[in-house]
Amino acid sequence: MGYHDDKVVMLKKFKPLYEGLKNGDVEEVVELFENLFPTTNLWQSTGLPTVLDDTPLQIAVSMGREDIARALLTRCIQNNLRSLIAHRNCFQDTILHEVAKTDMVSLASNLLFKAPELLSVPNRLGEMPLFCVAHNGSRKMFDLLAQAVHTQDNANLHKHLTRDDNTNILHLSILSEYFGAYI
Repeated sequence: MGYHDDKVVMLKKFKPLYEGLKNGDVEEVVELFENLFPTTNLWQSTGLPTVLDDTPLQIAVSMGREDIARALLTRCIQNNLRSLIAHRNCFQDTILHEVAKTDMVSLASNLLFKAPELLSVPNRLGEMPLFCVAHNGSRKMFDLLAQAVHTQDNANLHKHLTRDDNTNILHLSILSEYFGAYI
């Protein structure tokens, strides 16, 4: 099969998985995921069939489906699919960047335990996951990631609080109107 044929196969197989994500059907999504990802490396050769190059894990988080995201994370670990956990989308966001923009503190804690290296991965703008917390103002998420930075990468604290254009977490908190959220 050529690239184009592989891409068509991937798109056809991904559609029901996406629909299951939209509908919140954990069992269906997990079954489709296990049929699609562990048995084929199509996604590595063709890319993921989303505009943003997101994994099903990233899509579940952006849809607010924490239960599905947790189930998919478990399957990724069980099936040794660390590349899906470490995957960076078109913005160079990892799954931890996506989770940091939500209130899914328990999922973030699981990710930090299973993939601690994601804590210090910058996205295309130079934002670390801790910086991304300022997008939603979650104090619990901030506390969790700040503690992780303190214990794992404190020497690079400035990089976690400032992105490449020198915007810092305080600037973004004010622009997002989360006054006092991180004080």
